[in-house]
Amino acid sequence: MKTTVGEFIESEMKNGENVFEYDKNNYIKTVSDIEVLTVSQEEKIEWKNVSELSKHPVNGDLIKVTTESGRSATTTLSHSHLKKEDGMIKPILGSDLVIGNRIPVIKKSPVIDYEFNLIDEYDIMWMLAEKGIFSRVKNKIIVVQNQYIKKLENIMNDTLMKYNYSFEEDFEDSLQDSHIIWDKIIDIEIIKEKEYENKYVYDFSVPGNETFALFSGIVVHNTLNTLI
Repeated sequence: MKTTVGEFIESEMKNGENVFEYDKNNYIKTVSDIEVLTVSQEEKIEWKNVSELSKHPVNGDLIKVTTESGRSATTTLSHSHLKKEDGMIKPILGSDLVIGNRIPVIKKSPVIDYEFNLIDEYDIMWMLAEKGIFSRVKNKIIVVQNQYIKKLENIMNDTLMKYNYSFEEDFEDSLQDSHIIWDKIIDIEIIKEKEYENKYVYDFSVPGNETFALFSGIVVHNTLNTLI
């Protein structure tokens, strides 16, 4: 199921269990049974447990970044994205991002007992990630009929490794056998608070790696209450 961070957290907070209002219209829900994809300092994609879900009013403008592979993420200006500096993955505020910066996008990820039953964008995303080529394909919705799933897998094995990934090969700081690419930002759009249609922004808290991946494959740093 494809969803936004906000839609997922709203659905989890509906029943009110373990939800706390720590300030006016600011909410946290403690959880123990949710996992997200994260990135380690070794640039490995790993499943990690979420400890808290949170939301609060927007309180400021938003930033939408778009990468060379066609992926995008919208956050508050105070949300930490990720950068590579001095051989380390470090947080960088959305307000400090500029065109040409590189942010991490999943190339390969572990798949946990996933069955390709419904052939939709979610299935294709997982299959590309399992093959280690998710970031090498432009971010377009792919729809195929069920009888063509094996043929699609063969096409991935035979041709996609050679297709459309020049944007990932010119970053000298990438680690060997990395599970991510450092995708270049090609567009930055500031969205004024008054133009934002939703009332709240949202976040996960992820102990350990302190990062999580969005559906687009972009990996961000967990920073309290800053995603749509």
